[in-house]
Amino acid sequence: MLKAQKRVQDALLGGVLAGLAHHWQISKSLLRIVFFLAFVLLNFIPFMGWSASMAPVLLYVLLWLAMPEPSGKLTEKELENKAARTKTFYNYPMLGVVLNLVPFLFLALFNPDQLYMLLLTVPAFVLLLPATLFIITGIIKAA
Repeated sequence: MLKAQKRVQDALLGGVLAGLAHHWQISKSLLRIVFFLAFVLLNFIPFMGWSASMAPVLLYVLLWLAMPEPSGKLTEKELENKAARTKTFYNYPMLGVVLNLVPFLFLALFNPDQLYMLLLTVPAFVLLLPATLFIITGIIKAA
């Protein structure tokens, strides 16, 4: 049985990483960034397949099921803080995804040959770097 508990009041998703960070006495943001980068970087290891990249997601779900819920309800102030933190977190990734897609949509509409050349010559990690940076910024700002 895990000694760590979910930290619902600090959660961005299910409170798993916040609970582990609290249990290990490390920064929530640091653990979230490491977890996110593990998910992203596993996608770029050759010949690993999508199942390896989903390992962090599967681990998160298993921990979410295994970790006990804290007893007691959240206060009104804790609920407000959680809502504000969650809104901050989700706004940054959405902005990053939109800003990442706009150049590709523009090229697809007006110069599809240039888009194909870009997709074939530039590594996917570089193409997704702006969205990745916005997601990491969202994690930091939500802390």
